[in-house]
Amino acid sequence: MEFGAAARDLEHVQVHPTSFVNKSDPFATTNFLAPESLRGTGGILVNGEGRRFVNELAPRDVVTNAILKNGFSLGTLLAEAKNDQGAEDRKGAWLVLSSEMVDSFGAASAGFYASKGLFSRFGSVHEAVKELEELSLEGLEQTIEEYVFSWKSGNPDTFGKDYYPSAGTLKDTAEYWIALITPALHYSMGGLRISPSAEILRKNGESGSSFSAIPGLFGAGEVTGGMHGANRLAGNSLLECVVMGRIAGERASSVSLKQLPPLVINQWTESRVRSMDSNNYHGYQTTYLELPSALHEVDAPAGQRFEIRSQKHPSIVVPNLAAGVHGVIALLIPKRYPGIYPGAKVDILLVEDSHSGASEATVNGPSVTIVASEDKAFDVLQMLRRSAENLRAVFFFLLEDAVVPDHSLLPDAQFSTIRVDSIAQLLAHLSNRGPDEEVIVTVNADTRRVLEGKIERENVFYVEYPEKKACGFG
Repeated sequence: MEFGAAARDLEHVQVHPTSFVNKSDPFATTNFLAPESLRGTGGILVNGEGRRFVNELAPRDVVTNAILKNGFSLGTLLAEAKNDQGAEDRKGAWLVLSSEMVDSFGAASAGFYASKGLFSRFGSVHEAVKELEELSLEGLEQTIEEYVFSWKSGNPDTFGKDYYPSAGTLKDTAEYWIALITPALHYSMGGLRISPSAEILRKNGESGSSFSAIPGLFGAGEVTGGMHGANRLAGNSLLECVVMGRIAGERASSVSLKQLPPLVINQWTESRVRSMDSNNYHGYQTTYLELPSALHEVDAPAGQRFEIRSQKHPSIVVPNLAAGVHGVIALLIPKRYPGIYPGAKVDILLVEDSHSGASEATVNGPSVTIVASEDKAFDVLQMLRRSAENLRAVFFFLLEDAVVPDHSLLPDAQFSTIRVDSIAQLLAHLSNRGPDEEVIVTVNADTRRVLEGKIERENVFYVEYPEKKACGFG
């Protein structure tokens, strides 16, 4: 954590229900895993009374909890064994397979476990019970009878199990393979917090809830957290190891030791769509783009306009939502603009200051009211960043097609937003604003012509910006 890396989900750890217990070292801190496939090919779990107590094919946490509740004490079973680990309360159970089940699992793999003393082989249940303590002959025989009956009936058993691989062989098999198992710590769902680009993140401020990337530092695999929630499903480490490993490798290889130039005006830069927010800002969504290098500097303030073009589609002009980041840029893009999906290649162009040639409004008071349509509120906020140092409150009246502005553009001001559906509703809201408060109107030309004849108050500024390139789709 020397670089301030943030962690998450450290309280979530996964316990695998079945690890082999080696009787020569029953309280070892590291065990061989007894794979799920041993139960997937038909193995059943029984307690000291020889009784099943769980659907062996249930999720890991369900099977684990059942063993902890119904299993027997290893400390009692193996009382003569030296125990330096304080594990008297460790619970165990018996894993029972027929020779046919072992063949389905893989005789060579099972033979390896047997060579390590982890499987015992018996010609009958009578022979097994004579040698194994904490295993009831009567209970085991009855369990096998009931299990085979459930299989023949084709109905779910008491524990909800409705799939019985090789069940019929348990009653009449040449050899029983039996192992002593216990739950064991297997996996940590928690770890370092990462971005979708595999960047290690750190918290912004001591008590902040936002995070930013540590430049040039990437992570993948079990060192990271957040991929699986509170419980990982078997096999899903492929996501964090293979998928995120590839992303981390690609982004790390893009890091250059030399200083990279920032994005410049009128020069197209190739990028790739990293992800999109699920939030829908009235037809717009925040789209994160990866730049050619993970250390590529985005020297553009929030609200700065970018032109973006996807493959085979006309370009559009959209605002940037984040400032002061490396390797990634966040743009507010219409959801209906085609060709935008994770992994898609797009080109972006930093456009000239959209305020060039625009009329500027002067705001002297601590608050201002803004009437906006489309995405024009972003341009007004850019202007206010430069000219309204004492501004503390911004009241938005957004026409129905307007995009909700991002608070980060004016972090020191309080935002209030009201969406209006008609001119009459807008005029009613404006009448409740203080008579001396400045009102900035930034709308399209048609709407302006209507409002100029309707709004009757002092201190109204109509702000015009150069026309932006049309969307050119749909």
